[in-house]
Amino acid sequence: RMNDHKAIRIASDGYRKFSSLHAARLHHDHRLWLDEQLATPFLGKTILVTHHAPLPDCIHNDDWSDVPYCYASDLSELIQGHQPDVWLHGHTHVPTNLTLGSTRISNVSNGYPGKRDSGRERADLALGLIECEDNSEQD
Repeated sequence: RMNDHKAIRIASDGYRKFSSLHAARLHHDHRLWLDEQLATPFLGKTILVTHHAPLPDCIHNDDWSDVPYCYASDLSELIQGHQPDVWLHGHTHVPTNLTLGSTRISNVSNGYPGKRDSGRERADLALGLIECEDNSEQD
């Protein structure tokens, strides 16, 4: 059902079609990289921005119930292990706002044209706003 598997070709694999095996390998590699990055200490808030949703609970559309893994991964273990402050994502085009532990997870998609709830535009756009402390006067 995913157009990705019809349209994307992998140059390093003889221009074969993008398969579920390719997707699984990419997910594995990217998850390892992300785990390493989150384990690196630094000052400030940890804010992730991804296209793909990090939790199945981010999906609220019955049209995708037969292929939920194409729209959201289950990164709950990663989130609980590192507790980033905020995770912003898109992909499902359905604005959501939830928490896992102390991590706020928000879908900041604007929705499909003509399918947005009228009157919610301001609230939907505010899902991506992040309040940060002003440390500009500190050394």
